[in-house]
Amino acid sequence: HPMERDCRAKRSRVAGIVVDVERLRREMALRTWSASDLAERAGVSRPSVTNALQARPIKPTTLRKILIALSTAKAVDGADRIL
Repeated sequence: HPMERDCRAKRSRVAGIVVDVERLRREMALRTWSASDLAERAGVSRPSVTNALQARPIKPTTLRKILIALSTAKAVDGADRIL
């Protein structure tokens, strides 16, 4: 079926995961982190964080490192009330 072939082709070209950009930006804001801060704390490159923030696919290992960095750092007290 032609539609199935098109779907398979798209999956094979996109080797990665696209994150929820709004959620990622909010989580960064809650910690007052810039993209450079997140990259440093996650141990990933700044371009990888930029890709995530621009809804481009990132590697699963990059996503895991970002999630670990976010989960191990507390949000700034009160930030959730204004963001």
